[in-house]
Order: sequence, then structure tokens, then C-alpha cells
Amino acid sequence: MAKIYRIYNISDAILLEHSERLVGVIDKDIPKFSKFDTTINSSYSGSIKIAISKVYEIKSDTVIIDEMSVKTERLLSVHGECNRAYSTIAFFVRKAFPNDKNMANIFGANDIANVRKSKERMAPFMNTLEKNVAEYRDKLITAGCKEDVINSIPNLREKLIKASNDQDRYKNERNIYTRERVIRLNELYKKVAILSEIAQIIFADNEPLLKRYKLPSPAGTTKNNDNLLAD
Repeated sequence: MAKIYRIYNISDAILLEHSERLVGVIDKDIPKFSKFDTTINSSYSGSIKIAISKVYEIKSDTVIIDEMSVKTERLLSVHGECNRAYSTIAFFVRKAFPNDKNMANIFGANDIANVRKSKERMAPFMNTLEKNVAEYRDKLITAGCKEDVINSIPNLREKLIKASNDQDRYKNERNIYTRERVIRLNELYKKVAILSEIAQIIFADNEPLLKRYKLPSPAGTTKNNDNLLAD
């Protein structure tokens, strides 16, 4: 899928504000535009209004980022739960198998430092931990580990996988949403840009009307979070 870029250099908000303002005034000037270009007719303001509505149908990138932050916080929370569960299990492994480095490593002592830095590694780690806890369940319980801690490991693994999948899916959805939003914004821009071009010809000697229809000038470099899309 080809990358999609904005074809304009003003902010989305300014483009939408300008477009909405035109919808409210263009009807009375349509005859002047139609006299120059017959495709700018009585239905043109309606087409701009529809284009604006289509943009608003798609979540803005700001909203998507906020929603994804919730997914990320959820993943980090579950990641923390897994880490705390491991620390508890590790304590009882050391208690059940004192001075046994190999047994500690079977339960992940030599891996946990790297696992804690990566959400991708935590799920496989928890899968292995679940199997080892099941195998040595009786010894861990004898050492004083509560059964609910042992029983929580499979549930935590499932919660972690779900939270990770939710975040990954939302990242993909963000690209889809943003791509479609930029496509719709570009279509809206085309509709108001042609009015700006025509106005510079037919209202060259009418400053108020020229100012009304001319596109706003960019205020420096406009930064958009979703300015370009993934493939």
C-alpha cells in the first residue's frame, strides 16, 4: 500500500475551519464562480459540507493516540503483575532449592533482566514459567508458596497476551484510520483550493471577497502527528 501524504501545508484544524466558514457564505457568490467555471454550481456548498462530514467520521490522530495510551498503560500494568508474580515464585524457588543455581535458572533467573525490558519476551517467559511452576508445584507449596499465586500464572499469561494483542491491533488500526482521514482531508482541500485559485482571478480587484476565499497561509512549519502513513 502506497504511503499517503497531505497535499497541503496548513494544519488540519485551519483547513476545516476555513472550509466550514466557506459553507456559510459561498451560496450567495456561486453565480460569480459559475460564470467563470460551470462546475462550481448550486450544489457546490453541499459537496464541501459532505466532505467535511466525511473527515469528522474518522477519529483524529490525537484521539487515537489517547486511546492507544490506555492500551499501553493496560499492557504495562499486566507486565508489572507478571513481574511481581515471578519475583514471588523466584523467592520460593530459592527457598525450596537453596543454593541451586541451575534450578533458579530453570525458573528464569538468568533471563528475567532482559525479559523485564521487553513486552515481547514476557509472554514466552510466562509460558515457560507456567510449565515449570506446574511441574514443581508441590515443592513450591511445601516451601510456603500460596496456591493462588501458583494458580495466577496461567491467567496472567493470558492477560498479557490479550493486552499485547490489543495494543498491536490498535497500532495497525491507527495506520488505517489515519490513512483514510488524510485521504478525506485531501479531498476536502481540493474542493476549497479550487475556489481559492478562481477567487484570485475573478476577485483580483475585490480584496474582501479575495480574502474570504483565498486559502490561509501556513504559519511556519505545521506539525501533524499522522502526517505520513505506514505502507
